[in-house]
Amino acid sequence: MQDCERRLALAATLDDIATDGRVPERVDELLLLAEVAMTRKRYLLGAGLYRDALQRESELAAPVEPFVRYNATCAATLVSSGLTGDDQTVTPEDRTAWRGEALGWLRRELEDLAMGLDAGATTPIVAALEHWLADPDLDGVRAETRLRDLPPPESQVWRSLWNEHAKLLERARRSLEPGR
Repeated sequence: MQDCERRLALAATLDDIATDGRVPERVDELLLLAEVAMTRKRYLLGAGLYRDALQRESELAAPVEPFVRYNATCAATLVSSGLTGDDQTVTPEDRTAWRGEALGWLRRELEDLAMGLDAGATTPIVAALEHWLADPDLDGVRAETRLRDLPPPESQVWRSLWNEHAKLLERARRSLEPGR
């Protein structure tokens, strides 16, 4: 109940944050605000809050929780597809910049999942990687029809990431086979 009340109170601050740009000092509050913004379909605001939090990750006592970068990636790819949730438009340059942020975060998430697989956490890794393939938030940087719309160097980088993803998923699935 306390968490619900906290989220409601934070939701009430989203308009002020969008207007004046003042955000909480604490990284954990930034991350919670980003989650709240995303549930309210305020994608541009959520992506910006995730970016702010991840830029200040070194302030945290421990690494960011699993999948924070993935959620940030989803926010950024939605914005890069033109979905802001704030009746704002994003320029083509902004869309490119958000895809760049998303690529960096998703690559780092993929590296973290590979380390998790190496440490023996196979089942949750397979589930996470399979989720990437089904999540519509990533269509703008995963679907071949959308990749063809990107500049060739950018689409090539995204295809490379998805090839790395496929290799890791295959490796994770193989490690689930009996006798391995």
